[in-house]
Amino acid sequence: MVREKALELSELSHRIQNAMIEAGEAEEVLSREMENADEYTAKYHQAKIQLTNLTERGNAATPTPHLQPMVAPSQESIRALKLPKIELRKFGGEIKDWLSFWSTFKKIYDDTTLSKEDKFHYLLQSTVKDSRAFEVVNSFPPTADNYEKAIQSLKSRFGKKNLLVEFYVRELLKLVLNKNKNLSLVTIYDKLETHLRALESLGVSTDMCAAMLFSLVESSLPEETLRTWQRAMITSANVSNTDITAKDRLTHLMIFLGKEVESEKRIHMAKTCFDTNDDLMKNKGKKKTKNSQDQDIVTAAGLLTMKEASLSKCLFCEESHDSLHCEKARGMSMDQRVTAIKDKHGCFKCLKTGHGYKKCRSRERCPWCKKGHCLLMCNNLANNGGANKVAEKKQEKETSKQNFNEVNSCLTNLSLDVKVSLPMLKVKLHGPKGARNVRAVIDTGSHKSYILGQIAEELGYEVVGEQTMVHLLFGGVKTAPQNYKAFQIYVDNLGKSNKCNFIAFQQDVICHNAPKMDNGLWTEVLKKHHLQLSDTGERKEPITLLIGADVAGKLFTGNIFQLDNSMIAIETKLGWTLLGKNLVHDRKEDAALMVDALQAKVKALFLDTTRINDEGRYEILLPWKENHPILQDNRDIAEKRLRSTTKRLQQENLFEDYDAIFNNWLAKGIIEKVPDDEIANKGYYLPHRHVVKKESTTKIRPVFDASAKTKDWPSDARKRSQATRNRSGGGYIHKRTAYM
Repeated sequence: MVREKALELSELSHRIQNAMIEAGEAEEVLSREMENADEYTAKYHQAKIQLTNLTERGNAATPTPHLQPMVAPSQESIRALKLPKIELRKFGGEIKDWLSFWSTFKKIYDDTTLSKEDKFHYLLQSTVKDSRAFEVVNSFPPTADNYEKAIQSLKSRFGKKNLLVEFYVRELLKLVLNKNKNLSLVTIYDKLETHLRALESLGVSTDMCAAMLFSLVESSLPEETLRTWQRAMITSANVSNTDITAKDRLTHLMIFLGKEVESEKRIHMAKTCFDTNDDLMKNKGKKKTKNSQDQDIVTAAGLLTMKEASLSKCLFCEESHDSLHCEKARGMSMDQRVTAIKDKHGCFKCLKTGHGYKKCRSRERCPWCKKGHCLLMCNNLANNGGANKVAEKKQEKETSKQNFNEVNSCLTNLSLDVKVSLPMLKVKLHGPKGARNVRAVIDTGSHKSYILGQIAEELGYEVVGEQTMVHLLFGGVKTAPQNYKAFQIYVDNLGKSNKCNFIAFQQDVICHNAPKMDNGLWTEVLKKHHLQLSDTGERKEPITLLIGADVAGKLFTGNIFQLDNSMIAIETKLGWTLLGKNLVHDRKEDAALMVDALQAKVKALFLDTTRINDEGRYEILLPWKENHPILQDNRDIAEKRLRSTTKRLQQENLFEDYDAIFNNWLAKGIIEKVPDDEIANKGYYLPHRHVVKKESTTKIRPVFDASAKTKDWPSDARKRSQATRNRSGGGYIHKRTAYM
C-alpha cells in the first residue's frame, strides 16, 4: 500500500513539474519543487531499505523447524542498526575518476523503480558544480527523454573504453619515467595494483596485452627489487618455465611485489615496535655518513632549491634577508622588537620561526654581554648606546604625513665631462607667482620626477602630498628614508606650443652644474635639417627639473635623427635634445658617471686618516659602515683551526719547523705575544694554516686566512662598491697573533 502511494505521489509530482515547465515558471521555483519531491522520494527509499534489512535479519535469525532450539531467540540478533547516509560520489570530468563514479552511479541507472526525471536529478547532483561534467549534464533540459542522452554524452566524453585504456597505460608509463624520483616500494605497488585493476575491469588483461603490461610493470621497479625478482625467477620452477604465458608472469610479479611489501611492513614493525621516544629522537637526529648507501646525490638543482628555501622572511620588515641583519630593526625600540617577534611567533634567541626560546638549539651568545641571545635583543646594548638612535628613528617616523615607503632608483649626479651629451632641455615653468625658464634633464633611470625645492617655493607651487622614499645610487649606496614634498607643476616648451603638467617631488640638489654641449660638427648638421636645440649657450645654469620615467614616456614623439654612429637627436614634445658621445674629442676616453658627494667623502676620509707609521709604511683607515654592530668573537673558530693545523703538522712531521718560524718572527718583532691581562678583551682573530712548497727555498710558511667566512666577519662591516673593491688591495693590515 505504501509503495502504491509512493508511485502515485511520484506521478503527481511529475505532472506538476511538467505543468510548471509549460507555464514558464522561473528556474529557481522549478528547482525548489524538484528538491521537495526528491526529499519525499528519498524518505520512501530509506524506509524501504530499512524494512528490507529487518526482513533479511529476521529470516536469518529464524532457524528451520527441525533445528530450532528450545531457548527463545535473542533480541540482539534482530536489533536494527542505523547505518550512515550514503553520499553519491561526484564526478568532475577527470578521466581517472570515471570508473569509480560509474560503479556507484550504475546502481541508480539500473534501478527500475526510479523515474528517469529522478535519475536525471541524481545525475546532476553527482557532478561537481562548474566542472566539465556538470556543463555537459546541465546543457540538457531535465526531462525523461533527455536522461539517456545525457548519459550517452557523458560516456562518449569520459567513458570510452579506448580512452580509459590509453589513460591507465600512460599512468604506467609515468611510473617508468619517474623511476629516478626514489618512490618507495609500497607506493609503487599501490599505484601498479590500482592501474592494473582498472585495466582488468576494462578487459585489457588478456594474453595479447599482458606482455606489454608486464614490460611496463617490470621497468617501473627499482634496480634492487628487479635483482630480487630475477633471483626469485631462477629459484622458482613455475616462473622460470618457458611455457608460461605473459599473463601468468604478470600475476606472479604482482604476487612477488605483494610479498615484498608485506616483508617491508614486518621489518619496519620489528624495528620500531620496541623503540622508545628517546631512541627515535636519536635516530632522527643522527647524521648520515659519507659511506651511507642512502646518501642523496647532490645536484645543482638541489643546491639551488636549498639556497632558495633558506632565504626566510625577516621578522621585522618581511623582506628576504636574515632578521639578525635587519636595518629596520636597528631603528626600533626593544619593546617594538619584542612585539614584532611575538606577532610572528619567533624565537627571541635566534630570531627564527618554528620553535620557542626554551626549545632553541642555537649556541650563539651575545657579543656584547655574552648571554644567550642575539645582539638585537640585548637590553644592555639598548640601554647603553642605542637609545638615542631609536629616539631619532621614532621622531623621524612621527613626522611622516603618509604611512607608506617606497624605494626609488634615481640619477642624482651628472658628469662634468662634456664629451657625452645627456638629454637636456630648456623649458618654462609656470606657477601662481610667475614663470621661469629652467634647464631640465630626462632620466629614464629614475622612477619619479624631481624639482628644486627653492624654485618650487619661488613659483608658489602648493604641496599636494608627501612620500617617504629611499634612493638607490650607483655602487649600491642606499640613502636613509626621507620625506619628499610633492608639487603639481606646469611645464611648456619655449615656443608655448606644447604644455603639460605632472607631479614632481622636492629635492634640494638634483646634480652639480652640467656644462652645455660646445659647438661641433653636429651643429652644422642640425641647422641643415632645421633641427633646433633649446639647451644651448655658454651660460652656466643648474639643473632645476629632473623628468623621470613616470613622465618621460609621454614626452617622446618617436622621431629620431641619426647624426653619426655615436650621437642621435631625439624629439620630445618640449623640444629636440642630443644623446651620445661627441666625436670631436678622443674616442678612447670614457665619461664616467660618479656620485660626486660620495667620492668627495671617501677622498676626505683617506686624506684625513692616511699616515706613515714607525716602520715607514702607509697606514690607512678602511671605510667602515656607520652604526654597524660589534663583530662577534671568533676565538672558538681560531682555536678549532689551530687544533686541526697542529694535528696535520704532527702527521706530516712539520710541527717543529712551523713553530720555529713563529719563534723567529717573535724574536724579530714581526709579531708580539698578547699580554695575559688583554687575552680576555674582545677581538677578532685571524686563523692561520701552513703551506708546503718542496721546490721553494722556504718549504713551509704560515698563511693567515683573513677571509675565513663566519656569520659576522669584517667584510660585512666595510663599505663596498665596484670602485673600492678595485683599489682596496693596497692597504696593509697589521696582524696580531693572540693564540699561538
